[in-house]
Order: sequence, then structure tokens, then C-alpha cells
Amino acid sequence: MTNQERSRIRAYQLEGLSPKQISELTGISHNTIRVHCYRHPVSKLEIADHKGVCRYCGKPLTQTPHKKARRYCSDKCRMAWWKD
Repeated sequence: MTNQERSRIRAYQLEGLSPKQISELTGISHNTIRVHCYRHPVSKLEIADHKGVCRYCGKPLTQTPHKKARRYCSDKCRMAWWKD
């Protein structure tokens, strides 16, 4: 597997696609994709950060340019996430 294929698989994982969907898009066998995803998992936090959604409730976030990136839609979600 080439580095370009690995980076495409990683991008598809961040979009939340299943190994079967990734194998259909890339043309690589399902078992190869499944093993690669198992050995190189993507955490839910990485997916949330990539999509720009709240880590707790999943609502879309609006980012302000030139400011620190928001991770939660409100203080209520931030506190609830920390309590969990």
C-alpha cells in the first residue's frame, strides 16, 4: 500500500466512513482496509475536531478567524464532557 493510499484511507476514516465504504471508494480489498483501520484507529475526538462539531452533543461549531478553535458549542457541553 502506498503512502498516498494510506492518507486517503485516513481522510475517509476522519469523514466517518466504514471500512466497506472505503474499500468501495478506493478499490482496495475489504479485508486490507479492515486490517489497516484496526491497526491505525481514529479516535472519536479526532473525527469531531476534523468535522468541526461539538465534542459532546455533535452540533456544528462556528469558528472565529484568528482565535483559538472552539471544541464545544457551550459551557454546558464543556462541563458535561469533563464530568464524563
